[in-house]
Amino acid sequence: MLISAQTNLRGKVIDMHENAIQYVSIRLFLQNSDSLIAGTITDQNGEFSFTKISNIWNTIKIDYIGYKQQIIKLNFDEKVSKLNLGNITLVEDDVFLEEISVKGDKGHIEVKVDRNVVIPDSMALNSSSSALELMAKIPGLEVNPLNNSVTIPGKANVLVLINGFARPINLNTIPSEEIEKIEIITNPVSEYDSEYTGVINIVLKKKDLQGFQGTSSIGYYGNSHNDSYVQAEYGRGKIRLFGTYNIYFRNHSRINETIRISYDESNENYRYYSFSKLDKPLELGHFFQYGLDIFINDKNTLNFTGDNKISISDFKTILNTGSYLNNLITDSLNSLKIFRGKYFQDNYSVFYKRHFDDKENEFNVDLNYYRMQFEEKNTFNESYYWLNRNIVRSENSIDHKESINFKTNYSHEISDIFNLQIGYKFYYLNGKNEFFHNTAIQIFRNKESRHSIYFTAILRLKKFDFQFGVREELTLIDIADSIINKYDDLLPSFGILTRLNEKSHLKFNYIRSLIRPRYWMLKPFVYQLDSLNYSVGNPYLLPSREDNFELTYLLRSGGQYFTTALYYNQSTDLFETKADVDKNISTKYTTNDANGYRIGLKLSGTIKQFKIWKLNFYIETSYSMIKDEIEKNSGYSLRYSISSEIGLPWQTYLNISLSSNGKYYDLQGYTKNHFAITGIYLSKKIFKKQGYIFTGVSYPFNEMEFERYESAYNYNTNQKSTIFFRMYILKLSYNFKTGKKIQTLDRELNMERDH
Repeated sequence: MLISAQTNLRGKVIDMHENAIQYVSIRLFLQNSDSLIAGTITDQNGEFSFTKISNIWNTIKIDYIGYKQQIIKLNFDEKVSKLNLGNITLVEDDVFLEEISVKGDKGHIEVKVDRNVVIPDSMALNSSSSALELMAKIPGLEVNPLNNSVTIPGKANVLVLINGFARPINLNTIPSEEIEKIEIITNPVSEYDSEYTGVINIVLKKKDLQGFQGTSSIGYYGNSHNDSYVQAEYGRGKIRLFGTYNIYFRNHSRINETIRISYDESNENYRYYSFSKLDKPLELGHFFQYGLDIFINDKNTLNFTGDNKISISDFKTILNTGSYLNNLITDSLNSLKIFRGKYFQDNYSVFYKRHFDDKENEFNVDLNYYRMQFEEKNTFNESYYWLNRNIVRSENSIDHKESINFKTNYSHEISDIFNLQIGYKFYYLNGKNEFFHNTAIQIFRNKESRHSIYFTAILRLKKFDFQFGVREELTLIDIADSIINKYDDLLPSFGILTRLNEKSHLKFNYIRSLIRPRYWMLKPFVYQLDSLNYSVGNPYLLPSREDNFELTYLLRSGGQYFTTALYYNQSTDLFETKADVDKNISTKYTTNDANGYRIGLKLSGTIKQFKIWKLNFYIETSYSMIKDEIEKNSGYSLRYSISSEIGLPWQTYLNISLSSNGKYYDLQGYTKNHFAITGIYLSKKIFKKQGYIFTGVSYPFNEMEFERYESAYNYNTNQKSTIFFRMYILKLSYNFKTGKKIQTLDRELNMERDH
């Protein structure tokens, strides 16, 4: 080997189908020796580079789990200062793949300035059938089994994306083996709507265009729970058709017990007691998603998607209440509340993507039309024993909502170290609510238009990455042609990442978010729970603003990693639900009067031992303070979640998980979730890993339990809620596919997500 002073080396690693492979290990060795000179891994495009490497090496070793090692030996021309190896193709190791669940582990975490990228290891993939099950095993994520949602602890609003785009999809319908990585974005760039303080992006592997593929799942959860689906895709030429059907069923009974004590000006003692039971409340939904992808050519793709949901609710609540004065009962009430609701939602979206000659540059346009109708009927049959009378009353509500989303986005990779993104989004909402109380009718109309422009720049240097973004939002809200709310917000974000060494990183992030009042919070109607409890909406609510600061240190070693994060959140104009209690009558309403902050420390990580045992943990301790001109509330909270996974013989996995969600503080109290072992499960891949069987029990030793405590100048309330969520589960999934692997179309589907 002829030695020149230094060389810049680069290349790209691909598989047999010419797909880029991420996180491949690239190592340079000393001439005629096993001494390691330098090492790196490939990026998201399969590319790697070494800058100014002294030419004392001549051997490159390329390694990746599931592929045969490739060794390259080179001789240099002393005049060459730049060397491009081009595409390097890895060949799959068939013998290794047969045993990957036991011997292989490609788990990894990559740190970026705005996110942590988690590559699931083989144990997590082989022991999970769906994206939802997989994310329950990732530290720093929290899954709610009641509604199949996933969030980031401590983040007020979290957006879930698929391949970088929002899709209204049940995460149980995404097979775990299709997931390449999960990005946990704690500092969202300005592209995302201002209300989101966290984003979870699920990145899928290559999909099949030609041929037929599908997946299905059916499960038995006793008589109180089900979530089964079937989905299929067919591609031929430049066309791909796809469709999904999901049936959703919940029937978990609930018990609520409330004791409220209040005082009047003469120091009289009033006590309110209630016991209510929702006996097997029915929630049944049918979800359909279907569409067409058109691959016009290598640079242009077009998508049409429809998404329809039909759901019904049927609740029967038995309510027993008592009213006391100075510990003497003054009245008692038994009532039966019958609630029936119907929910219809239609989403239709057109999405266009344009690639340029430089693959890193692209232009997107997304147009979505949304229509929703929600009918709610409440019937109250009340018996007042002490007054010897019966009362029948009703409350009916019909919501109509239409909206249009239009978004255009352009991203440009100016150089290897600098990326620029700009975009514009328009949103329009037209809502109408008809509220019937007995024979009276009230109508609420709400129109909203919003214009957003944004800019984000990312600079990547040798040891530092910088991110800067700014989003401008102009909003106009017209309520009943009489209340006009107009506001213009400038929302900056900033991040800096420094690579201390190959194993440790330190980063600081700041973002300002704007949290808007929900549609239902603005309705100015009086709702009646019983003769002593009322609530009323507030059409004058304005957005709440939050400044988020976070300093994070991450240490990784092999497949293990640990993160420590210190955060501070400052909030103004908080939405706070307050109660005015007059004797035994309570009226709740929401205001913008409160400010507050939360400071905390988060620890999370993964520990692996003996190749068959893994422990995931998340621990957070925090202090919260909230106040307005009259009241103040503060306190500490400790929350944690731990899951342990053990590899058993015959490639079977045992998972045990437990959690305690601590206290959530507001202006007049806090809500506390009790500790629970949330599940004990066994799982195994079958049918050559195309099938999956899952069995176990959720909440085996106690039910879901919550406590609510409120205190103000003249009353205090204690409330306890229990949801009967203990279930024995048996679930079977199966995947089938044929076809040639290509890159899937990342379609945004910028659709509405609530009513």
